[in-house]
Amino acid sequence: MKRLFKLFFWLIILSPFIIAGAVVTSVVASIEHKPLVSTQFSLTPAQVKRAKNLARQHDPRKAKEGDIKSVSLSEKDLTLLTVYLLNVIDGSAAIFVQSGWMDMVASVKIPKTPLGQYLNFKVGLRETDTLPRFRYLELGKIPVPNLIADFVLEKSLDHLYSQPGYEDAKDVIQKITLADQRLDVTYKWHGDIIKVVRSTLISGADQERLRVFQHELANIVNRLGRRASLEAIVQPVFVFAQQRAAGSDPVEDNRAALVVLSAYINGRNLERLAPAVKNWKKAKRVKVKSHGRNDLPKHFLTSAGLAVTSGTTLSQAIGLFKEVDDSQGGNGFSFTDLLADNAGTRLGEIAVASSSSAKSLQRKLAGTITETDLIPQIRDLPEGLTEREFKRKYGKIGSPAYEKVVQVIEKRISASQLYN
Repeated sequence: MKRLFKLFFWLIILSPFIIAGAVVTSVVASIEHKPLVSTQFSLTPAQVKRAKNLARQHDPRKAKEGDIKSVSLSEKDLTLLTVYLLNVIDGSAAIFVQSGWMDMVASVKIPKTPLGQYLNFKVGLRETDTLPRFRYLELGKIPVPNLIADFVLEKSLDHLYSQPGYEDAKDVIQKITLADQRLDVTYKWHGDIIKVVRSTLISGADQERLRVFQHELANIVNRLGRRASLEAIVQPVFVFAQQRAAGSDPVEDNRAALVVLSAYINGRNLERLAPAVKNWKKAKRVKVKSHGRNDLPKHFLTSAGLAVTSGTTLSQAIGLFKEVDDSQGGNGFSFTDLLADNAGTRLGEIAVASSSSAKSLQRKLAGTITETDLIPQIRDLPEGLTEREFKRKYGKIGSPAYEKVVQVIEKRISASQLYN
């Protein structure tokens, strides 16, 4: 009995270390050489449009404080939204919903390791009177007992609810119902939670980095006249980034620079990312042009900002979606805009690919650059095509005729000193 008591005592003392070790072991074991769900795919313009419409349709911020609302998502739409969100971290998923239960398989691409390049998960949930419980959980090849999975989930939620500002979070989800190929969620809205989430999503270090680049951008544009070229705002921002490189992370500096530039060109307030922004230095509005047009800088910097925050696949899909959407009643499909989108995506990809890639781009951008270095020559590219005209000349996205123009675009981008 004495030995049993000692064993019990030491299990209590060592339990945090045992749990931590188990978590680390499970994460390591979930790394495999092949994904359960392919992450090598392209979101189509139609899928991007559907995901954005779903997000707008079910935006809980439209609810009033204390309102009880219900959201119903089909199995197909639930999968699409999950894939749309996971795309940010090079991930993908497949979800299956039946009466009383839901299964999900997911894969996330990570940097290459000796163990593999994919984090793989299998999750099975069952409906209860409150939140769903685990039917099973597999991290790679390791099955996690339901008792442990439920315990960890419960303790994680308890920890969340104990954080300042999250006291009401436990009342948000009222009920989750799993029906045939449909998920229904009933929730009670607490608006203060959004403010708390926004203040904690970005670390203090990242907020400070954004503040520094916002301050520098304000200094740059406040010295300019009413109009400026794209290179006149991009080049000095990266001169500043290069000067910081010795004591800072070039990848994160590039990310912050392009997020700030993207927000500025679109007239967006970074306060949505960090509430403290309202106290940061303001940048006056300047009309920024490239190739004599003010739409191209928006396409370029928006795509660059998306690429450093959302992944290049999503950035390209959103850019293409915009052009398809324009052909259905906007300004018409424009291969010129697509060139600016793709150039911005390439810039963002190179900016954060690695430390050496980030430093190399800083050197190039801090040197002498022209407008065609950023957005290559746009001559002869078809634009203003209505949906009917596009179908008549190119058939559909991905057709040989369409790909022929895309190859011209990619060739021009690759010829720029910045992108090769």
